[in-house]
Amino acid sequence: MSDNRSVHQSNYRGWLYKWTNYLRGYQKRWFVLQNGLLSYYRNQAEMAHTCRGTINLANAYIHTEDANTIVISNSGTHTFYLKATSEVERQKWVTALELAKADAIKLSDPGDSDEEVEPEPNKNELQNMVKTLTAKLEDMNTCNDLIAKHGTGLQRALTEVESMDSPSEAGSKLKVINERATMFRITTNAMINACGEYLDVAQTQVKRLQKIVNYEHEQRMKLEEMVEQLAKEQVTLETKAKQSMGHGLAKKGPPGSDEEDFFDALDYQAEEFEVALPHNQPKHRRTDSNISFDSQADERSSDLSSEAEESEGQEARVYSHKSKQGSPKQATASVKSQLKRNANSDSKRNGETQLVAAKAPRVPSGGRVRRAVIPPKPNYSLNLWSIMKNCIGKDLSKIPMPVNFSEPLSMLQRLTEEFEYADCLDRAAACEDSAEQLVHVAAFTISAYSTTINRTTKPFNPLLGETYECDRTDDLGWKSFAEQVSHHPPTASQFTEGNGWTMWQEFTMGSKFRGKYLQIIPLVPLRRSPHACCGGVRSKGPTKLCLFVCISDSLPKLKVSHHPPLAGVFSEGRDWELYQEVAISSKFRGRYLQIIPQGIAHLVFKKSGNHYTWRKVTTTVHNIIVGKLWVDNHGEMDISNHRNGDKCHLKYSAYSYFSREIPRKVTGVVADKEGNAKWVLTGTWDKRMEAAKVVHIDESNKGKPVFETGAHVCIWEKRPLPPGSDRMYNFTSLAITLNEPEEGVAPTDSRLRPDQRAMEEGRWDDANKLKQELEEKQRAARKKREAEMEEASKRGETIKGYQPIWFEMKTDPVTGSPIHVYKGKYWDCKEKSDWSSCPPIFL
Repeated sequence: MSDNRSVHQSNYRGWLYKWTNYLRGYQKRWFVLQNGLLSYYRNQAEMAHTCRGTINLANAYIHTEDANTIVISNSGTHTFYLKATSEVERQKWVTALELAKADAIKLSDPGDSDEEVEPEPNKNELQNMVKTLTAKLEDMNTCNDLIAKHGTGLQRALTEVESMDSPSEAGSKLKVINERATMFRITTNAMINACGEYLDVAQTQVKRLQKIVNYEHEQRMKLEEMVEQLAKEQVTLETKAKQSMGHGLAKKGPPGSDEEDFFDALDYQAEEFEVALPHNQPKHRRTDSNISFDSQADERSSDLSSEAEESEGQEARVYSHKSKQGSPKQATASVKSQLKRNANSDSKRNGETQLVAAKAPRVPSGGRVRRAVIPPKPNYSLNLWSIMKNCIGKDLSKIPMPVNFSEPLSMLQRLTEEFEYADCLDRAAACEDSAEQLVHVAAFTISAYSTTINRTTKPFNPLLGETYECDRTDDLGWKSFAEQVSHHPPTASQFTEGNGWTMWQEFTMGSKFRGKYLQIIPLVPLRRSPHACCGGVRSKGPTKLCLFVCISDSLPKLKVSHHPPLAGVFSEGRDWELYQEVAISSKFRGRYLQIIPQGIAHLVFKKSGNHYTWRKVTTTVHNIIVGKLWVDNHGEMDISNHRNGDKCHLKYSAYSYFSREIPRKVTGVVADKEGNAKWVLTGTWDKRMEAAKVVHIDESNKGKPVFETGAHVCIWEKRPLPPGSDRMYNFTSLAITLNEPEEGVAPTDSRLRPDQRAMEEGRWDDANKLKQELEEKQRAARKKREAEMEEASKRGETIKGYQPIWFEMKTDPVTGSPIHVYKGKYWDCKEKSDWSSCPPIFL
């Protein structure tokens, strides 16, 4: 490495290894330290044309991490992670960097700091400075010539003296040598003075030069902004000119071709964003419901990272107008004028409607007082990788997982937690306009993910035949029932009834574990109907797992199958019902964990008969092995109304470090059967969602639809967690009550599960022992059933496998695929306390 520091100790250059990214790691780069700036290039040849990066050392923090590593951070804007080839080389660089930093601080902290920078640099002053420096340089060149001349004469005289033989002749030459030596000394002193003067002039002008350079840089940035603004204004003027020239033709054109409304847009402060439009095909985006679980799993196993959730459809730009400060009346008047222009077509088809804003549900007083806290989570540590490394190639349902990675809730209870914001469905049931109703349904589907931001623990896997009921008709107006109907793959069915609505779903999922993150891809649609049908949500995995959130007041659930694992759920409210089934098939292959949900959710409103279906989006849990767990929900969701063809298309944007989008952003469009946009939705799945009515539709010069909307209305907002929730597994107020002991439930209810109860009470060692005993009992029951079936087969008899208690297999009338349907007998059996059909699944 070259060391060019004979002139200035703070200048240095050489090779160092710089951290680039996780894929390429440290790469060799050529670094140059000069004038308080550290710059780097790929090689020395790039110094003439391309600088890869520069960091100013004036405000930089320089420290070392180990024998060879140097870290340089400049107020958080730039950070260089560098490695030297040896400790000696590192110390040389550190010394040079500290010297350069000291010089940079001196230059950036002038003594006359109170002086203001002139608004514009004086060109005459610059010219005078250049002339002065040029004159001083010429003086130094003259001194240099004289030094060379007198030095040569002195050397010649000394050579002549050495060649003389007689001392008398040498004495005559001494006078000449003295004269020439005197001239050489005078010339040298002049040279030293000239250099000093040049240095003084240069130092006095450096500060001024820096100010001039900074001023020019600021002027350039202002010019760039001005040019950009002029370009935008030019586009606006071209649009106006086009509108003006085509105004006469626009009246004869179809609706939406008249761009007159863009003149009104000048009276607004417009918020712009893009939304994905609904797809034309009348089926769910995720998978075809008619495909079998195995074929879906095979199709998904190729690569979940390139799943079908990536949008290939058209997008539209949305302008949501807000009134300017100081002129709200003008903006309001403009909105009214736009509404009048669109009133003829809108009122004929949909009527005059006003969206009801979200608000906290009213809880009747005098009802049952439910618990508000649970025992705090113990602080036990456990190595996740020590368990996961032994699970490679195994079926996840056969891998015993300690309760250290779990939360004291069953997956059936976690499924019920989706009804935390069932009040969205109550508002939807009160809507007469189908598009407005679909807005509230979309808000409900988004709210189901709100608690996943904090929930990184894994719920208990329900035993085959396990159930869970949640009856909250007295305060929240709905009740739900769920059953685990299969174990391999894990499947749950759920049925829920609420105020004017019914919902059911069967849920199956698969997963892939990719080392750094866990991807959860639901595949079963969720439905709501007056009666008959079921669906479910079920989770499987040997690691901390954050899945979909449900909330319900009155939910019975039952595990109805063990091979494959299935769970059924039934819920009902005052005017609605919900049922669903969940199944999971998964394999842990070391580098990825495959969880592929295959359920469809159904929702039916009794008054209007509107029947909605949708599939859930993908959930990804990051940092499974190393780092802090965090959850992201991403993908696309289509909510379809099978009665009139209305559709809502939601897009959950995946989180990216390099994106300027708001994290956890969700956008959507509600459109009618013809594809005409009615409402636009925007917000985040962890905090709040808003909706705005589309008041005008236009088309950009590139053919992209442009939606102009009215005022935004909040359709859902997350309620704060209860105090101390961080010590209670980040449970919501509803989640805290889900495992509260209750009399009169079925003997298979999740509340009676001993290992889960022991964990909630903080007895984790007992919970692990009980969990293992329950799993052994479940395996023994499965082997007994298999032996009975084998014996019957030898006798030529046909015996059905495990049959759920509260659900039965039927054909889904909407999708045509088999689904576990709620029989409708659970609540009658509870009223009679008749649990004779329940198997003894617990200890």
